[in-house]
Amino acid sequence: MFFSETRIAANPPGAVPLSRDQIWQGLEQKAFDAVPYVEAITECRVIDRKSESVFDREATIGGHRYVERVWLEPPNRIAFTRTQDGTANLWTVVVASRSFTQLTSTTSKLGYVTPAWQPT
Repeated sequence: MFFSETRIAANPPGAVPLSRDQIWQGLEQKAFDAVPYVEAITECRVIDRKSESVFDREATIGGHRYVERVWLEPPNRIAFTRTQDGTANLWTVVVASRSFTQLTSTTSKLGYVTPAWQPT
C-alpha cells in the first residue's frame, strides 16, 4: 500500500486569480474529459452515467485503456477509483480555502499493488 499527497496553490503569484467557482468548473470539466488538461491522456469519455454526480469514464493513457468511477462532490471534492489495471487505486482532488484569497488544490492517492502487477 502507498499514499502520496500533492498540494498546490490554486492561484499562484503572478497569475490572474480564479474564483472558487471557476476552479471547480475547470476540475469538473477535467473529470468529464481530461484530454485538454493531461498530455498523457489521449482519449477520455463518459461511458456510464450513474447519477448527476457519479459516472464511469474510459481513459486511454499511454496506449492502455482504463475505466474509472468518478464522484463529484461540488464544490469541494472529486474522487476517482480505478480497478481494472491490476491495482485498486483511489485518488481525490480537494479544493480548500484557508481564506477567500488563498485557495489550494490537494491531490491524494492511496493505492494497493497486487503481486502480479509489474510496472512498465
